[in-house]
Amino acid sequence: MNLKLYISLKIQTMQKIFTLFGALTLAVVAQAQITITEANMPHVGDVVPRAQDTLTNYQPGPSGPNQTWNFPNPVVRVSPTTTMVDPSTTPHASDFTGSNLAMTNDNSAYLYFSMNTNTMYADGAAGDLLMNGDNILTVFNPTLKIHSFPETYGDNFCDNYAFDATADGSSFGVYQVRLKHVGTVCDTIDGWGTITTPTGTYNCLRSKATEYKVDSIWYKPFIFSPSWSLLSAKHDTSISYSWAALETKLAVAELSFDTLGNPKNFTWSLIPPTVVTSVNDINPENVLLYPNPANDFVAVEGIPAHQAAELRIFNELGELVLSEQVFDNEKISLAKLSGGVYAYDLLMNKQKVKSGKLVLTR
Repeated sequence: MNLKLYISLKIQTMQKIFTLFGALTLAVVAQAQITITEANMPHVGDVVPRAQDTLTNYQPGPSGPNQTWNFPNPVVRVSPTTTMVDPSTTPHASDFTGSNLAMTNDNSAYLYFSMNTNTMYADGAAGDLLMNGDNILTVFNPTLKIHSFPETYGDNFCDNYAFDATADGSSFGVYQVRLKHVGTVCDTIDGWGTITTPTGTYNCLRSKATEYKVDSIWYKPFIFSPSWSLLSAKHDTSISYSWAALETKLAVAELSFDTLGNPKNFTWSLIPPTVVTSVNDINPENVLLYPNPANDFVAVEGIPAHQAAELRIFNELGELVLSEQVFDNEKISLAKLSGGVYAYDLLMNKQKVKSGKLVLTR
């Protein structure tokens, strides 16, 4: 086989690995815009089953607010289950000491991430990325930002990343091959609404990611070759879409395209949408704002899983001084408020669940 063609096929295989993992989200009576936070991301111990159609002809549909996206009949051709593990337990821990999350579909290839309450970065990948028995290390330098929390409609950012990966070349007559990749990814949350997949219907945000990239392929014919020889270099632009829901950890759906702009892979989550609890089914006695008195933060206990409430805090004049979306046991900062006695309302689906007094000490 021609060396250039062979390496190009291997690069496509590596790109499939990244697509299959996903760089990197509720069924309601009426559509409502959601907000994605770090709490909705995957964490160590999570297991996310998904399905993928590698021959899809779906199109992404319109952007904008209050949209409906429908993908009812994709064909299941691959069924990956992604497990989130502690990077320190993986064979490549020493290469990713700053990562706090790793993902694997097969305990052979791993993606590495760094995540906090504000951002999530992709740090690279390692393992049998080409599925041919060879271990390959791709450390991103710089790393790639893939989330900036909290995320809502209209948010956007661009970030640069690069990696330099070397692989054994003996199977096609050279000593080593090398892929240098430089990319700029621009991510825009360009729509919100509902998405329907074979698993169900979810409230979601849609993200459009455009990558401008340069891939150069190099090789060393012999072990004693003094330098690398350039085989080819290619500039390219790729576009992908992902839909994020509150409960699916990884994207509820992803759609990618080939270099000619044709739809290629459609991946969807097998985690079902959450059935929204009616406000009438919530006992206010089981909902607790704590700590109270408070100092730096408050949290709410008793909100149904994967559902959001709205916390509104009012000063003694009845003026609204804080309004925040809150999930169960999520900390809400009170840093902008001075000490005193406040009133609060807790709402779900715009209906009041509980009211009370909050004492803030300073």
